[in-house]
Formats: sequence, C-alpha cells, structure tokens
Amino acid sequence: MNKRIFFALILIMVISTGAAFADFGIGVHGAFNGVVDIVPSGGLTLGFDNKVFVYFDAVGIYHFLGAFDFVNFVYTPIVKTLFFYVRLGLGFSLWNLDNPENLHFATAVRVPIGISWRPIKLIELFAQVLPQVGVEFLPEQKIWNNWFGGNVGVRFWFG
Repeated sequence: MNKRIFFALILIMVISTGAAFADFGIGVHGAFNGVVDIVPSGGLTLGFDNKVFVYFDAVGIYHFLGAFDFVNFVYTPIVKTLFFYVRLGLGFSLWNLDNPENLHFATAVRVPIGISWRPIKLIELFAQVLPQVGVEFLPEQKIWNNWFGGNVGVRFWFG
C-alpha cells in the first residue's frame, strides 16, 4: 500500500464521519509499541465527541498500525482541565508489506490508560500507556508478543 492511498483513505474517513459528531478532533502523536522491540513511530489521531478515538501510525513505509478506542470506562477530572481516562479498544498491525511471502497481520484488544489536558477548548495534550493482548494471524496463528505500547500527542478540537 503506498502512502498516497493510505492518506487518501484517512481523508475519506475524516470527511465522511466528521459531520456525524458534535465535537471532532484531529491531531498528531508519537507512539511506541512492543516490549521485545520498542519501535518509535508517528501518526494521526482522530477523536469524536471525546468518546471514540481512531489512531493510525506508520513505522517506516512498510509497517502500519491502527486502533479504534470506543468505550470510555473512566473519564474523570483530576482538576478543572486535566482528565484521567481508561478506555477499551481494538488495534491492528500490518507489516512487511514489501515482502508478501513474509507478510504479518495481528489484532489485539487494548486498554488505553492516560491523562488528557485541555487548557482551552480547542487544544488537547494527551499521554497514554496501552496494555494489550492479541493474536497474530499471518504468517501463522500465535499469541502476539506486542503486550505494551503508548502515545503522546496533541489534538485540535472543532465543534
């Protein structure tokens, strides 16, 4: 998958879903994943009504990560503009896109635990850790050894 297609898909998703929510955020983040291999990456994050979050990461040009967090178990203010949260979500990873014989695909259940600071309504700074458990489907079925990850980023909210 080349970068143009990847970013075109993101743009289509933003345009088609942004209008359905009263509060829409878009931002950037840095990420790390894995306990065995800590791999830094950067990506795009989208938020809808501060309840549903979508993350896309690119680690080089042949490794993509994505996640969809859809349940806020806890979203509690620590102080007026600083919040603690615990969410539930699903994630996926696709790598070795340049080598179809060694293509890898995995999916996981994840529980993001983090803090979010909104000094003004427009801007949110966030940091989260991501314990997760999953299954790798390609090239063989096995428990995925990526147990932990995290993100630090900023989102700009509209609405």
